[in-house]
Amino acid sequence: MIAKRIERKANSSFKKLADYIVRENGVGDVLMKWATNTVSEDHYWAVAEIDLVQGQNHRSKADKTYHLIISLAPGEKLSESEFKLLESNLCKTLGLEDHQRLAAVHSDSACMHMHLAINLVHPDRKTIQTPWHEYPKLQAFCRDHEKHFGFAPGISMEKEKKREIKSEIYRGVQGFESFVRDTLKLDIQRELKLEKPSWDAIQKICGYHNVEIKKQGAGLVFSDKKSALTVKCSTIDRHFSLKSLESRLGEFCHGPQMPNFNSGYKANQPAKNMVPKKMLYDSYLKYRKNLNELRRQKPDLKINGWHAFLLDEAHAGNRHATNLIKNHSEIYSRYQKKKEEILLSNFTEGQKKMLLNVQEKHKSEEIKKTLASEHSRSPYARPSIHGSGSEMDKREEIERGRDRGFSF
Repeated sequence: MIAKRIERKANSSFKKLADYIVRENGVGDVLMKWATNTVSEDHYWAVAEIDLVQGQNHRSKADKTYHLIISLAPGEKLSESEFKLLESNLCKTLGLEDHQRLAAVHSDSACMHMHLAINLVHPDRKTIQTPWHEYPKLQAFCRDHEKHFGFAPGISMEKEKKREIKSEIYRGVQGFESFVRDTLKLDIQRELKLEKPSWDAIQKICGYHNVEIKKQGAGLVFSDKKSALTVKCSTIDRHFSLKSLESRLGEFCHGPQMPNFNSGYKANQPAKNMVPKKMLYDSYLKYRKNLNELRRQKPDLKINGWHAFLLDEAHAGNRHATNLIKNHSEIYSRYQKKKEEILLSNFTEGQKKMLLNVQEKHKSEEIKKTLASEHSRSPYARPSIHGSGSEMDKREEIERGRDRGFSF
């Protein structure tokens, strides 16, 4: 199941969209259609009523119509009552359950799909309510209702996997790929080193952690039984590819269904390599809790945020804080600056002047080098007369330059 919003131009006509949805031009098959929160159930009068409500909002220049398509996978079907339940739950998820809307189910393609045209102008308040940050809500809605109707997971699971990888990098949360690496990889490698490894043994290893190994496309994937997240076996280890495993174990076969002895993969669990960061952040939260006591003891104390706390910990010798800072360019520049300030505070005035003079000298030399390199690369650069040789050589260079049209 896939839910997708269709972008429209501002102030576009609701009637044109309604005519397309109910196929007024006679093209395509409309299995069912209905209107919600309108006085009349007939779509002609429902469209006229929605146009009147939209016309009562004169101030907004934004689009007043929300066009959404919900597509099922090939071979999947729902009844009219199930489609109406799906439409009602979807509008509740978006916070538009009180808004007027028109829905129609089409079967003119390989996948049965429902068009939904929603009036964003509230019928009572006459204000526009646009769903905010709706993409995650739509994805969660599709996943929940796929389980409710017993459908296969949608194609958008690939985007969820990318988001999972980002959350592992930025939030320190363990992803499914890391879970498989940490829990299954070593056990499967040990099994493959035995004299007579088997598919049944590998399936048992996976089943213990609530994971199954199965064919997908032209290869194999590890799949979580609860969330339906997948990761390619060859991504975990190149020896886990379908070709490599079949050369060792024979043709792929599904093993027996094993009871789940372990709870398996859990979302939003801290990643192992991010434990030091969590420990640092926990100590920072404790530091923030004791702020009132610190203020009473030291009224002039400056209270800093997370970044400043990391800087203080790094200067105190905490290597985990130093590693975190190095991965963030902005904080690292502040760290280097503070390090220089601490270094300069230990110098005398004469040493500071000497250091500044050396820095200025280095800067001027670098500027001269860059200017010289740019001058040499220029097609209009004059011939050099500063090279080695006698005065005659220099004069000959000058004469050759004049012959070329250069003036000295």
